[in-house]
Amino acid sequence: IKRMGWVWCLTLVIPALWEAEVGGLLSSGVWDQSGQHSETPSLFKFKKEGEAATESNIELDDVNLKAKTCYGYAYVTLESIKSSKNLEDVIRNTFAQSIAQGIDKAFLYGQYDETSSTYDDFAPVGILNDEDINSIIATANSGYDDIIKAIGTVKKANGNPTAFGYNSETEELLSLLKTTEGQYLEAPKSVQNLNHIVSNQLAYDSSNGSDALVFDPKALL
Repeated sequence: IKRMGWVWCLTLVIPALWEAEVGGLLSSGVWDQSGQHSETPSLFKFKKEGEAATESNIELDDVNLKAKTCYGYAYVTLESIKSSKNLEDVIRNTFAQSIAQGIDKAFLYGQYDETSSTYDDFAPVGILNDEDINSIIATANSGYDDIIKAIGTVKKANGNPTAFGYNSETEELLSLLKTTEGQYLEAPKSVQNLNHIVSNQLAYDSSNGSDALVFDPKALL
């Protein structure tokens, strides 16, 4: 869609990530302000009756939220401007879809600058670029094994995995799993209990495999 002179800008709320609780990665604004979350819980233990109690402190780390700006241009012909009765709605819907896709991709992979071969620091870092998130290299023909391992990885980090994000290619592959008798294979209960989110923003690679996420949505601030 083309229209001379239309520029839309949007300031996005980019949440910080609680590193300890988002994990299990299968792989092949607000204005600047500081908040706090609990890093070390207060110590709880039993003691003898009459014995003096030992004081313990809750350590808090800063959480910095920084504004990120997303923009886009739309150009439309003069003919369309004069003849379209719902032009504003068309432009709004187009921008809404484009912004949603841009946010999804940036949250997953950040924004890569091929010229400098680095990620733009003014864009979200990307969940899959976070070194503190546990990752599992999926193996070929493993069925649901790697997904179950990812669930276990999150639980071992005291997280509560409730969501499974994957692309449509992975969805198809999992749906086509069959038993030796040719019956379609039912997903294990631990996988069935997850909220399944299909998004083609998650990369698909026919040679190296697709990206998928097992995570705890509540671990995102």
